[in-house]
Amino acid sequence: MLLQNKFGWLDMKKIILTSTLLLYIFIDIQIVYAKEQTNIDHRIFETISSFSMTGAGAIPAAMGDTYLAVSDDGTAVTWNPAGLIVVGQTELSIAGVYFHRIENLNFSIDKQANGNQTTKQLNLRYVGITQPAKALGHYMWFSLFYQKMFDFNRKWNFDLTRENDTTKLFSKCDYQSEGGISVLGLGYTIRAKSKHLAFGMTCNIMNDDFTGNAWEQKTYQQDVGYYKDIHTDFISQFCQADKYSFKGFNFTFGLMFREIYQWPLNIGLIVKTPYKADVTKDRSIDHWKKTSSTYTIKMPASYGIGFSYRFSDEFICAFDIYRTSWDHFVEENSLDVQTSPITGKPVSQTQTKPTHQLRMGIEYNYKRNDRVTPLYLGLFYDPLPSEKNPDDCWGITLGSGMMYSDLFTINLAYQYRFGNNINQSVLKHWGFSQDINEHTFHLSMVMDLSKLSKTKGPY
Repeated sequence: MLLQNKFGWLDMKKIILTSTLLLYIFIDIQIVYAKEQTNIDHRIFETISSFSMTGAGAIPAAMGDTYLAVSDDGTAVTWNPAGLIVVGQTELSIAGVYFHRIENLNFSIDKQANGNQTTKQLNLRYVGITQPAKALGHYMWFSLFYQKMFDFNRKWNFDLTRENDTTKLFSKCDYQSEGGISVLGLGYTIRAKSKHLAFGMTCNIMNDDFTGNAWEQKTYQQDVGYYKDIHTDFISQFCQADKYSFKGFNFTFGLMFREIYQWPLNIGLIVKTPYKADVTKDRSIDHWKKTSSTYTIKMPASYGIGFSYRFSDEFICAFDIYRTSWDHFVEENSLDVQTSPITGKPVSQTQTKPTHQLRMGIEYNYKRNDRVTPLYLGLFYDPLPSEKNPDDCWGITLGSGMMYSDLFTINLAYQYRFGNNINQSVLKHWGFSQDINEHTFHLSMVMDLSKLSKTKGPY
């Protein structure tokens, strides 16, 4: 009986020791897995497409987005609101965009996960109406418009293998981001009596209730792991969805100097004010763990200067330089903790630098049989904000247009934008980098509403 009790006591001891060991192993596995499942980190902003506050329209796109001192239609309000002085009648402008983005992902820890990820989308980029008027001896212009500014669309799907001294992990990752930021804008422009100077401003309202300023990021990750010490397999799944809502407003101020000292030279100046935006994030984990949090985003200031010179009636050349102070781009949570949306690190540990866009474009008006066909060409340097130094992105553009019976004009543009070894500050523990090749087609139409109503403008 005592022997049986002794053996019984020894059996119970083995059970307790075995259970403790298995519990320790389980906790260790969960710690390893918890570290791994956070590898695809959700950040409020995705630096995918051009992340600077550029405008809309096929003509600017065809000229490499060189438009601060060039104005041909009402879309100028999204570049330099002072440029509206070229609009002589009531005008309706519409612009759409189709893009095909190819992201070549590179992971140093597993070359088999490398490969192309593609995203395609067709959307409305701009719609606006401009009305010229005259009051108190001054010409002025009023504009109401909608513009989609930032694009956060992305789709990734890849398999990744990671291994260390104790664990081997096979992961299937599916990540999607969809949505963006749009504005509802009110523009006002006034021309000085000298006819060579104009001042313009816009109020840009970004509100989820008006323009659908929302986006969603989804992550699904399935892991099959092997624990080497005890030869044990495990399978885990992780599903997370973050929905963001964005609210804020800022102002754009512009100046336009035309034909300075009777030279065919235009100079455009622009300032986009910094502002604070309220962001709400609703998170769902595994479809049932739901949380909600709020952030304050401090958006940086942007400013630029542009030059255009008319060498002849047929040939125009333009150049712009544009700066955005991404070192002042800050995310602040409800506990007043400040981090950089670019790197995901605390502001005190971030060394993000401003970006400087350089853009050059030309317009050539080809004349044949009393018909004028505009031809456009452009080049640009459009860096993305990143940790320490910006990531280099370049592009080339071209386009043309036609006029239909003085009633409306149609313009088409193509942009090719590319960058190599960018976004290395994202997913550092996977040795991540990527190449981007983006093909974008712009189509815009400008309609003279005064021709339809048979009314005259101020000219």
